[in-house]
Amino acid sequence: MRVSSEKLVADFRYGDMSAFDFPTLAWRKAMNDAALRRPPKLSYGEPCGLIRLRIGLQGYLWRARSIRCEVGEIVIVNGSQQGTGSLRPAPSR
Repeated sequence: MRVSSEKLVADFRYGDMSAFDFPTLAWRKAMNDAALRRPPKLSYGEPCGLIRLRIGLQGYLWRARSIRCEVGEIVIVNGSQQGTGSLRPAPSR
């Protein structure tokens, strides 16, 4: 690692961050704006995922992967465990 007497314009290392570099006022304004725009009913939303996201994925899959599918065939999950768990058939009694 080279040590220089020049002041860095940007420090891309992870870890501690200077409190002076963090945009506290902009962050607070963004948080307040988001809180005021919350939906009237707080819920999980659609079980298959946000429709706008699924529409976007449908277009991406067609353009980038040549996969033709319907929006109703796309399900958004939180990770591989949830995804593979939802593919398993329900156990028979």
